[in-house]
Amino acid sequence: MTEISYKDGVIANVKADLPFHLFVLFYGVAALILALYLGRPEKMQALMYATRFVNLIMAVLCLYFVRHAVASLAAPSALQDLKARLQTGLRPTIISRGILFTNIAVFYGIFTSVKRMLSDIRGFAYDVSLANVDKMIHGVDPWSLLPYSETLTRVVQFFYLHGWLSCLVLFSCYVIVYQPLPLVRRYMTCFYMAWILLGNVFAGIFMSAGPVYYKMVTGSDRFEPLVAKLEYTMGMANSSINVQDTLWEDYMLDLGLLGSGISAFPSLHVAMATLWVITAWSINKTLFAFFLAVLVIIQASSIYLGWHYAADGYFSMVAVMLIWFSVKYMYEPKARGQKLTMVPAE
Repeated sequence: MTEISYKDGVIANVKADLPFHLFVLFYGVAALILALYLGRPEKMQALMYATRFVNLIMAVLCLYFVRHAVASLAAPSALQDLKARLQTGLRPTIISRGILFTNIAVFYGIFTSVKRMLSDIRGFAYDVSLANVDKMIHGVDPWSLLPYSETLTRVVQFFYLHGWLSCLVLFSCYVIVYQPLPLVRRYMTCFYMAWILLGNVFAGIFMSAGPVYYKMVTGSDRFEPLVAKLEYTMGMANSSINVQDTLWEDYMLDLGLLGSGISAFPSLHVAMATLWVITAWSINKTLFAFFLAVLVIIQASSIYLGWHYAADGYFSMVAVMLIWFSVKYMYEPKARGQKLTMVPAE
């Protein structure tokens, strides 16, 4: 492949992803307008995750380079072999999708900014209603149906924090970089729609803090027995109580920390896990079974740790499935009577 054709290939593939880049740009403009309208421009921090994403990508590229550099040492012409390896591995499709993956960093910054503004629009008004819905469905507050032990609590706290985040980053990267373009577009569209519709729109309409903050926002001791079961982990690594206390402090003092903003309904943890399950079905049935297990664990863990009411997760599962099939209709040629124009993978 010549240098010019390689460059043209990168440009063509980036143009194919342009709707996603423009969508994030418009989302950012809308968030900025909201911040100005609320008189809180300091809450607009679109690049708050950028440094972490750049460091992650640089680390991956360094490892990739070292791996191929070592492999090239055995070739007669090490430099030429290394150049050929890198050009083959970093083909235009991979470059453009790497840029698409990086764009998520900006998206998350905008999302967190909007999430922090929700409390400036209205207070936490739906905790009592959601807790009552849970009790109506299960007969009791559902956390009381789960077994609690110190060992299980520590495992659940670690997985809910690090396991979910690892799945989010690794699976999203895997889909974006290695899957066929139609699936990438469908995944990314559902990904953005889920975060915005569920995490901004529905969260803003049905503002709730979650069981662990129930006493703070309602004055009721209803969930204090649950909090008491978790308080022994305070000060320990990966303690959900520590994270919850930090988020509440951020909410009260407006610190603008990474991942800040409190809203229980709907559950974005469960929404993303549901998206992974549906997407994995199109890739590999073993992967599907794995993420189905992850979804069950995440839903139960969100209740176990007091982050969410069970209804938060149930709503997210249904909503993401509706989003997925709505997006299928958008991208299905027969549904629109048109042919899709694709940029061929290199």
